[in-house]
Amino acid sequence: MVDKERVKNCFRKSVSTYNTNATVQEKICSNFIFELKKYSIKTKKVLEIGCGTGFLTRDFINNFSPTEYLINDIVEENIENIKSIFDKRKFSNWVFLGGDAENINFENNLDLIISTSTFQWFNNFETFINKTYNLLAPGGILAFTTFGPKNLKEIRATTNSGLEYLSIEQINKIVSKNFQVKNIFEENHVLTFSEPIQILKHMKFTGVNGNSNKKWKASDLKTFDYKYRELNNTQTKFELSYNPIYIIAQKTYTS
Repeated sequence: MVDKERVKNCFRKSVSTYNTNATVQEKICSNFIFELKKYSIKTKKVLEIGCGTGFLTRDFINNFSPTEYLINDIVEENIENIKSIFDKRKFSNWVFLGGDAENINFENNLDLIISTSTFQWFNNFETFINKTYNLLAPGGILAFTTFGPKNLKEIRATTNSGLEYLSIEQINKIVSKNFQVKNIFEENHVLTFSEPIQILKHMKFTGVNGNSNKKWKASDLKTFDYKYRELNNTQTKFELSYNPIYIIAQKTYTS
């Protein structure tokens, strides 16, 4: 089980450092919008899940013209970042819904539900997919990204800890039960660092260490450094992998 309070606290602590360190997450948002624009999608009433500091919010508003925008994040303080984005674009018809998306009763009859880099934190992915199905109007679109099993694989190899990620095949099977999958694919992004300790800092600054309750001691850091160097078989270049999965699916009109 994912400890949502721990996740919230980790992301809350990273609010001021996220934008300059979450380069992969920002790229995922850009790629996501690129894919979304390939389809004729109704965007009058939109719900965004897990907005964070607003990468996807910004990109979506820049490329689409919703009439109503519902937006959620587990870190309530992110409302200030979101307000700034909407104010700059003079868009006023939005509502921020703070809290755990798995436990919120959202409005229904939505045209579009979007999310990037969030669904991997859910304790019951399939239940939430069913929830989105009930929230969408017939013909509505569910579009999101999550992460696959190769995500942060180096961390798992060196610490024996991390989230349990679903494979692209598992995700496709779950979503296909109630939706027509328009597109699903995965990517691999690799960041490089000059020292293993920088990887831990990167994870802290982006909040992606939200599933760990480890209190790092000097001996732990030394062990991590040793294992990471051994894993990479190098002393100058240390990699961290991201494995985003993209999916665009439509609720059938006959539902």
